[in-house]
Amino acid sequence: MKKTIIVLLFLLCNFIIVLTVSGTTSEPSALLSGSDENNQKTPEFVYYYPHMQTIREEADRIILCDTLLSMISGGNCPFDGFNEEQEECVPLPEGWSLYPCNGTAVLEAFPHLHISPGKKISGYYYLTFMMGVPVLSVFDTNETLTLPDEYKTDMYNKIPPSGDGEIFKYISGDNSPESYPEASVLRKMIRNHTSVLKRHTWSAHIILNDDMVATARNDTVSSQAVPSSDELKGPKWNWKGDYPERFDPVVIIRNDSVTVQFYTYSGLNNRIITRYTDTYPNGSYIPESEEITIASGEGGYFY
Repeated sequence: MKKTIIVLLFLLCNFIIVLTVSGTTSEPSALLSGSDENNQKTPEFVYYYPHMQTIREEADRIILCDTLLSMISGGNCPFDGFNEEQEECVPLPEGWSLYPCNGTAVLEAFPHLHISPGKKISGYYYLTFMMGVPVLSVFDTNETLTLPDEYKTDMYNKIPPSGDGEIFKYISGDNSPESYPEASVLRKMIRNHTSVLKRHTWSAHIILNDDMVATARNDTVSSQAVPSSDELKGPKWNWKGDYPERFDPVVIIRNDSVTVQFYTYSGLNNRIITRYTDTYPNGSYIPESEEITIASGEGGYFY
């Protein structure tokens, strides 16, 4: 009798599991907006990851470290890379300077990613009266960077000699579902911090999730604030397609690829919602990327 009950329970559990998996994957097109027919294969695993904006903010904090911000403002700037007895740092001049932060430390914000052994992320910092940007690349860990005087005085026409700018050739992950949205954020950050124009464009984008949109205030007047779902569905917004069922970033794992899709809001110049889709081939953290503005609203702000 006991054996019969155990067998029945085992069969029932398997039946429930089959029903659950089929229910999750029966409509893959609903899970991934803007998919082409190659992405309509039944996903093996779907994982929602609402924390992309949180890790992005932590990574930005590391890249624009306290030392750098202090040197820009001319204040005190102790940090691990400086002599502990050095109480003040020299303010950064306009033009090129050595990047004073530990660039490799940005990976602390991405626990599922790592850099190749013997390599580091470092580079230079370019400052003008309007803006500044790190120009980062990969160097050997034992390589010491220098900055000849000719680059300090020529602000516009010369770029200091760099390492390998293809940073993601040296970035690997643990193949977990979390590693792919982490890679998508890191890639956007690397592009952001190697171009003055892209820096200000991407810095204005906020990676959305369901809670962020659901809890946004309806009476906000700031174009920098995330609009509420009621506002997004209202007459001030023009959608090129259907309104998203969810704003949470999603990871869709298939036999031959992993796709990360997420949405951002920006009010810079124009208020827009952008959909990003990164598709990673098996064994690679270098994706094919698609970026589409799917909605626009009235208003905006300017620097």
